[in-house]
Amino acid sequence: MGDLHGVTQLKPRIILGGAILKIKKEKEAAFLEKYPVGITSLGEMGIFDHTFMTISNDGIVERYAMYYDQKVIDFKTPGIYVQVRGQSKHGPNRYDYVDFMSTLSAYLEDALFCVDYCDNIDKYEIKDGVLYFKDKGKFDEFDNYLILDYASSPEIIADFYIEKINELILFNNELMENGENLNVYYDQEDYEDLLNKFRNCKDYISVEKFKELEDWLKIQIDNC
Repeated sequence: MGDLHGVTQLKPRIILGGAILKIKKEKEAAFLEKYPVGITSLGEMGIFDHTFMTISNDGIVERYAMYYDQKVIDFKTPGIYVQVRGQSKHGPNRYDYVDFMSTLSAYLEDALFCVDYCDNIDKYEIKDGVLYFKDKGKFDEFDNYLILDYASSPEIIADFYIEKINELILFNNELMENGENLNVYYDQEDYEDLLNKFRNCKDYISVEKFKELEDWLKIQIDNC
């Protein structure tokens, strides 16, 4: 499969497997004029490599993510959304994608997402219509970068692990429907590592949510 370009959105909300960015309401007409849409073989409205437009009348957007289970996200606000799809082999490529995002950022609401590939992390942050790009360097895992770079923002780390476990539950349910077992892909050490990182976020997670996800991880460990 080779090295994949993982995409993780951190602001304004955590999204794994890609980023979903909102076009400013007052910029929608100009955006549609600037970016002609090319329909892909899958019926997606492509505006650039691994980047797609979604027009939502109710704020509900289907996430386009390779190697992730199907998921819809309710943003509550109708409008135009731009999706950056993660887990692809050839992109988003830093060299041409930075130029693309620099121009696109003028139409976007504030957001932040990261692209990780070949153990390197690229950070894309949009503020007031301007892109701030930074090469964050080499990290063995995205988790290690997140814990180091966002030590002063523990709520973001907590939300990341909530979403990571929720994705694992979604994957597990899909496997069970197909008669497979999640433990083929994850062993006891994987679960214990995730549980320990999750427990470090306990103070920033509601009691109910923490117990729900902790109990699920403990069951997986017992079943290994």
